[in-house]
Amino acid sequence: MLDALRNWITSLEQKCSPRKVYWCDGSAAEKAYLSDLAVRRHVFRKLNSDLWPGCYHHYTHLLDGSEADNTTYICSTRQEDAGPNLWMPAAELSEQLNRNLRGAMRGRTMYVVPFLMGPPGSASARVGVQVTDSLYLTLCLLNLATAGAPAYQQLESSPYFIRAIHSSLDLDPDRRLVAYFPEEILTISVGSSFGADALLARKNITLTVAS
Repeated sequence: MLDALRNWITSLEQKCSPRKVYWCDGSAAEKAYLSDLAVRRHVFRKLNSDLWPGCYHHYTHLLDGSEADNTTYICSTRQEDAGPNLWMPAAELSEQLNRNLRGAMRGRTMYVVPFLMGPPGSASARVGVQVTDSLYLTLCLLNLATAGAPAYQQLESSPYFIRAIHSSLDLDPDRRLVAYFPEEILTISVGSSFGADALLARKNITLTVAS
């Protein structure tokens, strides 16, 4: 399965053209390094360490502060499988998303974040990988999920892994799309860095897809 992961990342690297690819390991040292990097890049503002030790503040872009329900689609083969959600044929939306992703990470870092939803070693745990060009979202996912080494370990024996692709693009609301492909175990989000639309680990296997 790790070979399948590497092949998938290589194909995304060729499509999105990032400046570099960073594979997350989920360690405490990594979180400290990325948090410091976020402060230096003005993604985070460090709060008073006496009052709020280890805490940071992040400003959401003014155009990016709510869930994109009107541009969120289920792309299943049958429209009835989308339930009450917006539906679009997979082939049609895939073509549009592929255009949006082509060169979308040029000059940026592509972060590869393996994650577990559920306790490590549990038969109920599901393993996945989110790719994103957002340092903010990378840190959120590292803090919210079991990420890094335990996920890599489960990837070695898992018959499949959840795939999640995110790019902020230019945060233009007119280019914002969130698409779920349940038959491919894939979610793609472009044009937003708002947590509910871009933290795809939870939304791949819960919420919209579950409904």
